[in-house]
Amino acid sequence: MLNPRVGDTLVTNQNLTHAFFRIPQRPNPHFIGFSPAVTEYSRRHLHATNINPSDVVANFFPVIHKGPNYLRYCSGMLSEREKPASIRECVLEYTSGADWFCSTINMALGSDSRTLKTYGSYIKQLKYSIAKSPIYFSGSVLRGMNLSQSEVHKYESMRQPFYIPSFTSTSKTRPFGGNALLVIDVLPEWSKYCMEITPDFSNYDEEEILLSCYNRYSYERTEKSSGQRIIKLRLLGDALPNNYYPLPDRHTPRPNRHISRPNNYDPRRIGYNHRRSGYNARPFSYTADIFQLYGWR
Repeated sequence: MLNPRVGDTLVTNQNLTHAFFRIPQRPNPHFIGFSPAVTEYSRRHLHATNINPSDVVANFFPVIHKGPNYLRYCSGMLSEREKPASIRECVLEYTSGADWFCSTINMALGSDSRTLKTYGSYIKQLKYSIAKSPIYFSGSVLRGMNLSQSEVHKYESMRQPFYIPSFTSTSKTRPFGGNALLVIDVLPEWSKYCMEITPDFSNYDEEEILLSCYNRYSYERTEKSSGQRIIKLRLLGDALPNNYYPLPDRHTPRPNRHISRPNNYDPRRIGYNHRRSGYNARPFSYTADIFQLYGWR
């Protein structure tokens, strides 16, 4: 269902209460922020949406790294027993579930809430259903929403690939209105990270394209048309596995063309120094030296 995920989300929102506030926790500032509505929206917008300027709104941000609660509760492969019995029923629960169930799921993902422990099994099943969907899509999709100034700044300041933590409902031709419009280019090689919601998967006819959670995107540019901000993104999928960070090559010395290698040269030995031919470096250990290189201990 094409429901607004971010923008105009008051702290009194019932879905946000279920997704975040029902468990005592501190907000992760990389994912969610709270601020008075008057600092985030124009007076005209507040008047049109009937929001009190003193109301507090929640801002959901794109992120560089996956959230710790998501990695703990929502990542990993499904066992045969955990896989959904029906892909259709799994998707239908998201698109047409009661009490805006999709909003609760997305707000929990968007805030990296500890309530993901409750929803983690279903989130993994929905990701699996999207990946196994026989209907793939490529092209440009649209997502209309009301973005706060903080959210707009966060998107437009991204200079490297980033994640949108939540599932993202988009449309091929009929987006919602709002002060911002996301235009997302979906290339054929990344089509497995989205699915076309046909009438069999929803009680609504909205030409919806559902993008999976924690897809990677790149920010392309921003345009303006008729007072609306048009933010153009490109879907990159999720090419990197969870917790993947390239290992620095400091343990491998650079070969020096002008100095011959001594007999004890071994690139696997950490701390090797060609100027100390008798240096007795110990072998590189992937359990201890990675921690040393990153300063984790």
